[in-house]
Amino acid sequence: MGWRITHPALAAHTPKVLPDPHRVNRDGIGVFVGDHGTATLGVIAATGPGVPVLGIAPRIAWLRACSHFNRTTGDDLDVTPAIVQAATYLRAGDVLVLETQRLGLFGLLPTETDLADFDHIQKATDAGIVVIE
Repeated sequence: MGWRITHPALAAHTPKVLPDPHRVNRDGIGVFVGDHGTATLGVIAATGPGVPVLGIAPRIAWLRACSHFNRTTGDDLDVTPAIVQAATYLRAGDVLVLETQRLGLFGLLPTETDLADFDHIQKATDAGIVVIE
């Protein structure tokens, strides 16, 4: 839900946040800093001159982010609409990374523990999209 899109390690991919009137990149809203989201994207795709790390997929064709932070409601787990939006940009063989979790009885759990999220993750995988949580 938060990324420093202009981070040098990501610059080679010109990442963008998919547009939505309600769900936005949370980096810089209030005191929130998008370090974790940026690091996650870096683990996947970091590359470029002067970048001291290399992501596991530095030659990906494109890199887009879709936020689950709803600035209208302040909900930072507005995940289902983000999955639906992201899946519309993907086709069979593409990868959707869900960088979120939910609090459960025994700690943090995958977002698929929410039934609506599970249903849309299943629709994405049925369409051949690889989903990583």
